[in-house]
Amino acid sequence: MASTDDAVYDVRIRAWASGQFDWFPLASAVPAETVEIFRKTAAWDVEAAEAESAADPVPPVTHPITEADEYAVWMRYPSSGGKVPWGLIADHLTPEQAAAYVRNPQTQLNVQPAADRTEPAPVEDDGELDPEPAAG
Repeated sequence: MASTDDAVYDVRIRAWASGQFDWFPLASAVPAETVEIFRKTAAWDVEAAEAESAADPVPPVTHPITEADEYAVWMRYPSSGGKVPWGLIADHLTPEQAAAYVRNPQTQLNVQPAADRTEPAPVEDDGELDPEPAAG
């Protein structure tokens, strides 16, 4: 990366979509610190190139971000018609790391509190699976 403090970068992420890996725009004109957050936290590879100018942001699904201790980031993949797939691109982020993902995003992102995976979710018994008593 360039050594100037005011350099900004366009970032792409390599993710699995439609049965193959492909590169998707992630952010535009973000500082080097944000690029490093992406490199340390993204589930997939990221690459950065010095930006000429900032592209218009794609608004995130959730704004403002719901307050939490940990976050997960989901990315909406381009649709080829029909169902629009989403994929997890980062998990267990601090609030500061999650904020980096909404700095001039270039694809639709959904930043949500991370699921607590320490214990299985409780199953509520609503009685619907119980067989009906036989009519007598």
